[in-house]
Amino acid sequence: SFAKDLSALFITDTSGDPPELIFLEAVLRDTVDTYTRRIRIFEPIVDDFLDRAANEVFSDSGVHQLVPLKDSLQSFELQVKQSLECLTCLLNNDDVMLDLLLTEQAEARSKGVQVAFERHEYVELMLSVYSRQIQNLQEEVQYLLKRLQSKQEFIALALAGYRNRLVRMNVNLGIVAVSTGLTTATTGLFGMNLINGLEQSPIAFAAVTGVSTTIAVFVAGVYFSFIRGRLMQSRAEQRLAEIETFVNALSDMGALDYTVKGMMQGDGKMSKKEFKERLTAARASHHVSDKEIDFLFDVLDAHKDNELTPED
Repeated sequence: SFAKDLSALFITDTSGDPPELIFLEAVLRDTVDTYTRRIRIFEPIVDDFLDRAANEVFSDSGVHQLVPLKDSLQSFELQVKQSLECLTCLLNNDDVMLDLLLTEQAEARSKGVQVAFERHEYVELMLSVYSRQIQNLQEEVQYLLKRLQSKQEFIALALAGYRNRLVRMNVNLGIVAVSTGLTTATTGLFGMNLINGLEQSPIAFAAVTGVSTTIAVFVAGVYFSFIRGRLMQSRAEQRLAEIETFVNALSDMGALDYTVKGMMQGDGKMSKKEFKERLTAARASHHVSDKEIDFLFDVLDAHKDNELTPED
């Protein structure tokens, strides 16, 4: 794709710049466009996560997806940072920038002269422009990470307050239990001696004991099954499946970026079926699960019209 774009650029270029600078600027422009597109892809994913985490802090709102999302953003930030360091290293070395003028260097060697040292400023100006753009992109990535960090701190504070309420409720229940235990012990001492009509029944004691024991065992079994049973296990398996889908969906941002780029260069519209076909073809493994497609398409389809457009 880049080779085709570069070929078209060389054919249509009328600036008269040397080919090495046309190539260098094409690389820098493509890099900035790729990073910009990737940020635009990350933004709705982050917004979707923050909305769900804000609306349902104490429920299955996808808070467990925070780790893979932060990992993916940090990996992208590392790429942007390395690109910025590369340009900074070039900008700090005037001799290297001068050596990038391959055409002028060749002409100077053929004439037995040296290229004027001031000519490096032409390369420096171009690198400075793209260096600033990449620096702005790095700040945007850091802003997304800070938004996630702020939400993580908010969730931690909310959960801390929730735990404090549980501790306070537990203390109150303990006080009520102790107070009730005093009266229970007193009535237990005299309970079997009170007249209730069952004193002469030969099975009353066994029946009351059996029923109360059965109820206690049943209640205990319900709580233990809730703590250790299939419900907790199924929720854990569901969350693990969601994390796996989330990680897989963000594992190849290059393929996703290439798919979005193809949409923007084409007719500007893409259905879910076409999105799946293009993303599958762009991936090295040529495999995308339906869950990944549903997740990515639903998040990127901001207008919810079952069609991806540049406005989304």
